[in-house]
Amino acid sequence: MHHNFAGGVAVPGAGDFTGDDRADVIAFTRGGAADVFVAPSTSVAFSADVRKWSDWFAYGTEVPCRP
Repeated sequence: MHHNFAGGVAVPGAGDFTGDDRADVIAFTRGGAADVFVAPSTSVAFSADVRKWSDWFAYGTEVPCRP
């Protein structure tokens, strides 16, 4: 279980970020931290092993979007 995943001004999303054909969840923190976190799917839930995937993405008021 993830408490406060993509809280505040963070932007949540879903997609296969690990290449295993399962939908994972992603959070772009935005603001000054501008970090990206991914919670991989276990096929029945989302892993407690939330991974930081990137620094400095969607900084400040920038909003990530899909093509």
